Amino acid sequence: MNEEKKWLSKASNRILEHSTVVYLFILTVSVYVCKFHHSNFVEILSPDSFKMPSVQVFILSLISCVILLCFNLLFETSSVYFRRQQILTAIYTRPLKFFGLAYIALLSSVGEEFFFRACLQPYLGIVLTSFLVSLLHLGSTFRVSGWTLYVGMRSLLFGVLFFFTGSLIPCLVVHFILNLCFLFRGGFLLNLEKISVEKN
Repeated sequence: MNEEKKWLSKASNRILEHSTVVYLFILTVSVYVCKFHHSNFVEILSPDSFKMPSVQVFILSLISCVILLCFNLLFETSSVYFRRQQILTAIYTRPLKFFGLAYIALLSSVGEEFFFRACLQPYLGIVLTSFLVSLLHLGSTFRVSGWTLYVGMRSLLFGVLFFFTGSLIPCLVVHFILNLCFLFRGGFLLNLEKISVEKN
């Protein structure tokens, strides 16, 4: 059992290191493209440039977050692959504890939103960008699954949120919350499975 814990601890540390390198690279490329090829780079990061009042941005972000959390639960109960993805992620990230999980959630949300929303969406549009996000989340089986569909729908909603608010801030916040919930929910499901196995 101790050997398994050590192996998982090493694996989670490697995931942390690799995620840092990959997402920082993605972020660097995205910032470069945005800064030199988009005139609105500073605007999309400023609350002063919201296309609507701040209260409406908050309400729209809250509604988006609730909708996506409901979709998360829906896919969790209806898609075996989605649930497996959650549990598998929990197995490899559990040794990271709260701050490690928060770091992964923040890093991935910032890297992905800068790349897909700020960098690609102005060129490709909402639908094509979301389709690309879905393709990149086919998983190891390279088949369309509940996980792929969920990520595609989530990307569509982020795209709409970015389009209507004119800012990356709501997308970053909602994406971070969803990532964090996904990681913690995975840990909860993993505990349930362990309890179920011990009872049997």
